[in-house]
Amino acid sequence: STQSTGGGGHEEEVVWYQYYFHSERGRAGLAKDRKALTKLLWQLWSPTWRFDDATFERSAAAFDHPDFVDVVIHSYRHRFGLVPGDPAYADIERRLAAQPTITVPAITFDGIDDGVRPPADASA
Repeated sequence: STQSTGGGGHEEEVVWYQYYFHSERGRAGLAKDRKALTKLLWQLWSPTWRFDDATFERSAAAFDHPDFVDVVIHSYRHRFGLVPGDPAYADIERRLAAQPTITVPAITFDGIDDGVRPPADASA
């Protein structure tokens, strides 16, 4: 793995955009040029994927949705506990949080070329 397991700031470096979206500057940046910022993130998240402009443009149409910026910003802020979740799902979240830890063997799939998070340790 090329990623640190703690200290040194590398883990924060690769998720800089998450902290960026916590700020109003991040909201403004996404609103100003959502296509360029999202294309950069695609490149960082999947460094070996050589997608062409046509592939990107097929997805980029969704970035023009009026709620796109609000949904993205809320998502990144919610995962860090900076904003509340949708109250409509509060009961479901409470019940899920009360569930026991999964202790049986499980299979996960991790991208080997993930630009954010290295594949998980199979023994974890």
